[in-house]
Amino acid sequence: MAGKNLLHFSAERPFFRLWRHNPGYVAGDIKISKVANAVVDITDIRFEDGHFDHLICHHVLEHVPDDTQGMRECFRVLKPGGTAFFSVPLDHSRPETWEPPAGMPAAEVERICGWDHVRLYGRDFPDKLAAVGFQVSEIRFSPEDGERHRLTEEHALDRQGLDRIFVCTR
Repeated sequence: MAGKNLLHFSAERPFFRLWRHNPGYVAGDIKISKVANAVVDITDIRFEDGHFDHLICHHVLEHVPDDTQGMRECFRVLKPGGTAFFSVPLDHSRPETWEPPAGMPAAEVERICGWDHVRLYGRDFPDKLAAVGFQVSEIRFSPEDGERHRLTEEHALDRQGLDRIFVCTR
């Protein structure tokens, strides 16, 4: 990663520990924490166009009310030829992302979508990324990959929508 700029939303602790001393690493979140060294709003990223070589957004967009704006901002701050990695909980039984109707009580949205989630992504998620300009490909993980990486049953790859990562280039 030497000499590269990486924007990592809601960084996971092992990655933060590994990369935090790299001067180009920005671990962004809505507030400073033990694993965030910068306040970064995904819908209003305060970096210039094309600043980052790489971007990681793992299980963030399902919490963002305007996910399309978040995707646009990620595209904007990524360098041409840069790579972004996105993952979201994905409901493979849904052809399209489900957005709650206006006025639905927050408790009902949470009951349907899960803790602090504001939508249920369907199989159209890669199309949403492509609509903001990304070239999208997928890395798919098999049940054997889950065994190899010791994922527990409660975090089963397909049930949590963790069976794929969307690799996006600008």
